[in-house]
Amino acid sequence: MTRLRLRLHALSTSVPFRYFRNSSFIPKRKRSITYLLLLLLISFLIFLPGTLNSLFNHLHLPTHLRLPTSPLDPQASAAFSLTKPRLDQSGEEVPDESEGQQEVEIQRSFEEPDFSLLSGKQPHEVGCDVPIVWDPSVSNVSDSSSSSSTSISTPNSNNDNNTGVLVFLGVFSAAQSSDKSPSEMRRRRDLYRQIYFPQFPKNLVTAKFILGLPPGGAGKDKFRNPAAAVSRARVLRGLEEEREEFGDMVILDMEDNIDSGKTHKYFQWVAKEYAGEGQVKGRPRFVVSSDLQTLLVMPNLISAFRKLDCSTNVYWGTSAGRSQYFGDYFRGLAYAMSWPLISWIGQADMPMAHITKIEDARTGQWLRHLDPAEDPITRIDYGWTMGDWNQLDVGLETVALHWCKWDDWVVEQQEKIQKIWKDAGRPFRWDQGIESSVSVAKGKVTPEEARREHDRQIQAGWDVEGNLKGDAGDG
Repeated sequence: MTRLRLRLHALSTSVPFRYFRNSSFIPKRKRSITYLLLLLLISFLIFLPGTLNSLFNHLHLPTHLRLPTSPLDPQASAAFSLTKPRLDQSGEEVPDESEGQQEVEIQRSFEEPDFSLLSGKQPHEVGCDVPIVWDPSVSNVSDSSSSSSTSISTPNSNNDNNTGVLVFLGVFSAAQSSDKSPSEMRRRRDLYRQIYFPQFPKNLVTAKFILGLPPGGAGKDKFRNPAAAVSRARVLRGLEEEREEFGDMVILDMEDNIDSGKTHKYFQWVAKEYAGEGQVKGRPRFVVSSDLQTLLVMPNLISAFRKLDCSTNVYWGTSAGRSQYFGDYFRGLAYAMSWPLISWIGQADMPMAHITKIEDARTGQWLRHLDPAEDPITRIDYGWTMGDWNQLDVGLETVALHWCKWDDWVVEQQEKIQKIWKDAGRPFRWDQGIESSVSVAKGKVTPEEARREHDRQIQAGWDVEGNLKGDAGDG
């Protein structure tokens, strides 16, 4: 309050105000009223930023969801500089002299290893001691894993408090996107909650949506556009209420952008959430990254991982249809890694150039720099049993359907899978999945629809010339 009085006193004794008070062209009484109103207006403008900041940060939001009151952390600042163009007074984009250097660093990062990955605790030093209750209704179930480090737990065992899960399924979502409003994104999540998530047994699969913070909270943007800042605060509050209601959302502490390190942030969160020596409650043997356009076939997903040793370096997914430019990687529609790899990547504090852009290819790049003698990687490629639904020969062997862009397509493809299993007389249960070797074998054959789509893309001028060459589908 004292500071306010000092500011107002200094303002009232300034030369312009002394001239205004002594002017004779305004009647004395009106002059006093006008003078007072002008003082109040200027005081309001002086304290407006602090008032807005206080208002936005007290809308009953948790601390990590409030608008920033200090500069962004280094990682967020780097992401912001990579994604936000500079504009001149006329609104034209100003060429950034450092932009070319950033692109060079990003390009080089796909070829060079990151020091923090090489210097940290390596995957073979991590291990994977994760007991699992395979079926809560059965007390005697033999573990399919051949590794002594992946033990079995039953409902009557003493290790229930440390029981883990087979898979952590992270489904990438967002508060909003370039073509979908917050309400539309919420509707898609609700649809998954209704027809998709309930399929996965909770004792085997932990399924959660993975989101970042909505855009617009960086730097001083909230002061330039207060209305947008208020709207963002409402969206954040809605996300927090949704998370509290369903308990199936992870909100990462970063502005949501898949090209600005979201995948690495996700792996960091999982690694930190289930960190610790020995057995840790809820820890997954394998971690899947997926999105809101992908439907994984539940029985086949569990069958894919059930017999795998999670203490080894397992990289799982599909190379069918991937780009030829980024080496060996699995497509982002759905891919997975075993716990040692997740822990290794999640604990590495990599610079922005090594985590940004083309997230699925980036994951493949991280793995290529492991020592093949100490940390060999088992790559399990399901080929054309995972991919866009309009390019696959969908059958019992199918593991994942992608490109479910519209809600109607999600329902349609889910019903299609259920019908295929019903017509085959096979129960759609966790223990009835197709043997993984059968799906892998089918995935080596490129479907005719995939070839036709590839030819169409070439005729349309797309740079996909080598996307069918040398992958799992060229069998």
